[in-house]
Amino acid sequence: MNKTDCLIVGGGPSGLFAAFYAGLRGLDVTIIEHQDRLGGKLKFYLDKIVWDIGGVEANTAANIRESMVKQGLTFDPTVHLNESVISVNKERDVFKVETTKDTHYAKTVILATGVGVFSPVKLDLKETEDFEYENLHYYIEETKHYKDKHVLISGGGNSALDWAAHLADGIANVTLVCRKDELKGYEATIKDLETKHVRIIKQRTIEELRSNQDGTLIDRVVLSGGEEIDVDIVFVNHGYKSDSALLESLKTDVKMNEHNQILTEDRVKTGVDGLYAIGDQVHYDNRVHLIATGYPEASEAVNFAKYYIDKEERDYATVSSHNEKFDELNKEVRRNLE
Repeated sequence: MNKTDCLIVGGGPSGLFAAFYAGLRGLDVTIIEHQDRLGGKLKFYLDKIVWDIGGVEANTAANIRESMVKQGLTFDPTVHLNESVISVNKERDVFKVETTKDTHYAKTVILATGVGVFSPVKLDLKETEDFEYENLHYYIEETKHYKDKHVLISGGGNSALDWAAHLADGIANVTLVCRKDELKGYEATIKDLETKHVRIIKQRTIEELRSNQDGTLIDRVVLSGGEEIDVDIVFVNHGYKSDSALLESLKTDVKMNEHNQILTEDRVKTGVDGLYAIGDQVHYDNRVHLIATGYPEASEAVNFAKYYIDKEERDYATVSSHNEKFDELNKEVRRNLE
């Protein structure tokens, strides 16, 4: 049985820093991430400017994500993408982690699942699978791909309205379709849409997608009521559905609140020795939901994990100057700074 020292569930900001710090403390690390890439929720707003990470200048989420991933991979952890954890169970002194693809074993586990495993609510049309990876989108990574396009957005909530306003700000020609007679967004955002001349079609849904001649792209959308609209891109924002299998497997051993957040002791302890939780999945008094909050939680969880594995080790901080791996890396950094 191959056992990793520390298995981290989730490759978002908190999980990536945990992977870095675990490597710094000499632990063998495995990361399991249900998405197709690391970076967590930053993936969903890559163009957004992020200001609230201490000591980091304002930058796009895309650039910050790139830096986080690079740091998280410093000590070469094993990474499994497109793999969801179904259950975590402790059998004697070993954690058995079942996933959608395999069974993994670990001495310790750090849960860094963020707000959970979510997938977008997709259009319930027979033809949608043909267009999944073409010009039918369920999240927006980089708005440069939308430049000068006619974008039809389906959705009436805050997120859909925010994207409509953003894209209509000199990027794209936007049509917004919602099934209700009122929009759910903030009043200021709705006024912004009117100012930017976004066409808003209420009490309509997408009934049919029609493709171009070679069948690779959507070029026309048919709405309920019969109206047909020529489009370049269709962006569907109908919310997200969660997969609660992992949380259900933990409920007999781990305390949770009514929102399925893990109630921790000492910020990161779950009540199960060797099992820790960090990031937005965690709840304790006065916790602030920022990316930066997950960093001290990550280092604390790793230190507890290190001490749990080897009681001879100290359970307090180690810094980068204590690790010989940085001798050569520091030289490279200094050369780049010259």
